[in-house]
Amino acid sequence: MENNYYIRGMECDWMNLNKEVRWKDKQYIAFDFFDTTIHRNCHPEVILFEWSKKISIYFSFKISATEIYSIRKKSEIHEKQEKQLEEIKYERLLQLVFYTILSRLKSDVTDYNLEDFLIYARTCEEEIELRHISIDTDTINFIEFLKQNGKKIILISDFYSDKKLIEKIMVSLGIRNYFSKIFISSEIGLRKSSGNLYEYVINELSCKPINLLMIGDNIYSDVKVPKKLGIDSYHKSYSDSHVTVSPNDIVKAMNNVVSQACTESLFNLYIPEILYFISKLYKELSVNKASDILFCAREGFFIKKLFDLYQKKMNLKLINSHYFYVSRRSTLYPSFKNIEDEDFEVIFRQFPEITLENFLINLNFSDNDINNISKQTEIKQTDKVSDKSIINKLKQNKLFKDVYDLNCKEEKYSFREYLKSVGVENDNSTINMVDIGWKGTIQDNIQKAFPSLNIKGYYMGLNFQRYSTTNSMNKTGILFTDDPQKTKFFNLFNYKYLFYERIFVADHGPTVRYETMNGVGLPILDTDENHIEIYRFSEEFQITFFNTFEKILDLFNESLVTPDELFNEIANLSLKKHCIYLPRLSVSIKKLDRAAKENFGIIKSTKRNSDNKVRNFWKNRNFLFLDYIYKAYGKNRLLNPILDIYGYFVYLIKTLQIKIVGDI
Repeated sequence: MENNYYIRGMECDWMNLNKEVRWKDKQYIAFDFFDTTIHRNCHPEVILFEWSKKISIYFSFKISATEIYSIRKKSEIHEKQEKQLEEIKYERLLQLVFYTILSRLKSDVTDYNLEDFLIYARTCEEEIELRHISIDTDTINFIEFLKQNGKKIILISDFYSDKKLIEKIMVSLGIRNYFSKIFISSEIGLRKSSGNLYEYVINELSCKPINLLMIGDNIYSDVKVPKKLGIDSYHKSYSDSHVTVSPNDIVKAMNNVVSQACTESLFNLYIPEILYFISKLYKELSVNKASDILFCAREGFFIKKLFDLYQKKMNLKLINSHYFYVSRRSTLYPSFKNIEDEDFEVIFRQFPEITLENFLINLNFSDNDINNISKQTEIKQTDKVSDKSIINKLKQNKLFKDVYDLNCKEEKYSFREYLKSVGVENDNSTINMVDIGWKGTIQDNIQKAFPSLNIKGYYMGLNFQRYSTTNSMNKTGILFTDDPQKTKFFNLFNYKYLFYERIFVADHGPTVRYETMNGVGLPILDTDENHIEIYRFSEEFQITFFNTFEKILDLFNESLVTPDELFNEIANLSLKKHCIYLPRLSVSIKKLDRAAKENFGIIKSTKRNSDNKVRNFWKNRNFLFLDYIYKAYGKNRLLNPILDIYGYFVYLIKTLQIKIVGDI
């Protein structure tokens, strides 16, 4: 029966096959592989993009994926031209890439092992290909039919990798047994497009051209070329709609997100720079060979979610992430010395005007203890306590000393037990911790408590000059830092930096202290509902942020670049955010600020101190007094268009400054 190939209800290209060529007369029927027998769910170049990113990781990000991709492409072309080859063997290509990278890095061969690299590079390529492929059901059904009719099925493919990868793909899809012979251009050194691979196949099969039928999607190499050689061919049409994404496409997408944030979600304005932070954070951790990372409460709650999403969507080697219940307040007692030697500098450095009440609250004294200590020492609860004479008076008070000594002993022990629960088994362990910023007090406190710990802190931003702290050891400010000097665009990313705290809020109160229960150290959280009021206000913004963040990552997956490689473009979007869009959202920002509640330092305020207006006016000069636009926006509708124009003016001036000076 001539039309038996309609089995299983196949209504596809094969219905026209017998009209063009009599397949029954053929001894061998050959199929192309990609886009004929199997399909990728992405553009072919995306496979090489992903591979280049993996190789960048192998070399600890000392060389970018963009450079690696270029090296691979140029190495292949150069080797073919120099040795007049149609195709280069896969292993030889990898060797060329390896040695070219070493020369770029100016590294000795002994710094990296060729054999290790070859295994890693091949494994990556296999893993990436396997993740993106699926069979063409119609083609496989037809192959099954042909085999039932006694035909020998072979595979002929122009492919950069070798037969091993093809066979691995076939085995994973359960189709290896369908093919009696496999011919791959990279192994043989000949290509279909030249016709030489077909001549090689004919010789290997010891058959005449008329006895072979070639089926493939490429109209030239699968159809026209074999016909010139006397081989019957059939075009299996396939339309590939997959595209690659350029860096410009991504920047445009992020620009759209920023411009639409006014109507969709306030937090989306910050997606570009947070993308940069997460991407750069992963690279820093990888370079330092971190296997585990602790995300500090409460800002770390949402940062951890974004970091985990980034690892998943970018198909990266997993760094185990843990949520770390800590706060400045909860780590105070573990860091304290004996009462005789303790000067409480960690508190007074930041809060020189702190009152007795707030001071004792930070030390976890009860309301009753606070009242009694105030009476016994004759120090008013509203009195400032940073003066040494007052501190000495407190140290001489028995109630203060007893509560202090007890809390120090219990909380240091409980905190040590809690550290064990997050993988810090001994005092010589290494801790990699992530926090939002701005000076790293929590890290300092933990280091004081356990000096032998090796603690590395990674922060969105560090602002040592503002807080007059000198301890910058083992701290990395990823988006910005002023130690040892201000990083590029420091003034831009540092501008209104405290708003990041509004984005990274958690659905629970801050950690107050630690207690040991049944031999396990547990964090004790502040249950005051006011602490999570800001989360209720921010939750919807976070959900929209997360979903949009994921969509942008999908674009990066189809691109050669990573977010941290678009630093200048992200800086421009941040500038646009500050000058043009944020003023329109000033009302929402004020609501978020009002919802925020502090649990360290000035917890209870007796009066609001008035700011020095002259000082604040002069402080705003860097951004051409943009703060006053924020304050004025929305108060008078007639004034809003003028404020918009001024915002655009500031943006243009600052953009010009960047072009001339290179910074703001």
